[in-house]
Amino acid sequence: MRKLFVLLLVAIFIIDMNAQTAGTLSVSTNTSQTSTPDYAPYHVIAIWIEDASGKFVTSLLVLAKTRKMDLVGWNNASGENTLTATTGATQNKHVTRTCSWNGKDANSVLVADGNYVLKMELTDNSNFENNNASFPFVKGSNKQTQSALSQNGFSAVSIDWTPAGTSVSDVEMSNKYQIYPSPTKSNIFVNGYDIKTIDILSTSGQFMMTSSEQNVDLSYLPRGVYLVSITTYSGNVIIKKVIKQ
Repeated sequence: MRKLFVLLLVAIFIIDMNAQTAGTLSVSTNTSQTSTPDYAPYHVIAIWIEDASGKFVTSLLVLAKTRKMDLVGWNNASGENTLTATTGATQNKHVTRTCSWNGKDANSVLVADGNYVLKMELTDNSNFENNNASFPFVKGSNKQTQSALSQNGFSAVSIDWTPAGTSVSDVEMSNKYQIYPSPTKSNIFVNGYDIKTIDILSTSGQFMMTSSEQNVDLSYLPRGVYLVSITTYSGNVIIKKVIKQ
């Protein structure tokens, strides 16, 4: 009976994966110079969105004009597309940068829910070396918050996806349970309390395994995206995603 109930929730979750949820992605990051500065403290920066296949979605922040071509990664990905971006000139001070995304592409069309990547690039030299960072996140009907991230000159990075019309109680319940690491090559740990069982399912709803331990070994599973169904002793069921590398 429990499996039937979980499968029903998974079916709803899978339908939701194919939905187009409106919402807001809030981004904040600190920046620093590269190891081979040329015109520092002046620097240029770009923040943009790509889908899971690496296809450009839209630009969020582009602070560069005459030195725009030094942003090699962003140029290659976007073709200098700044239609939906906050734009500005070359910067002369490293401060906290913020921007946001409304879930739409460069043509203002709401994109499908699923896995996306937040890309960041900064440089203070002419094609010597660029600071590049990539932060995967999930756009969907569930709120997702990542904080205190750091990569290649970008620090104190926070990423907060908030679906439009999200129930506060649902958000609070979902936020009590976190899975890490994700992506993973072997084990995951499900952080939370009152956990009775943890079911691992394929995105088509097939049961792969069940565990009563919060430390779950996924090493034998093929690479891909899986659903983690967390059932509590209180009867709540929370479904999250995990990426197995």
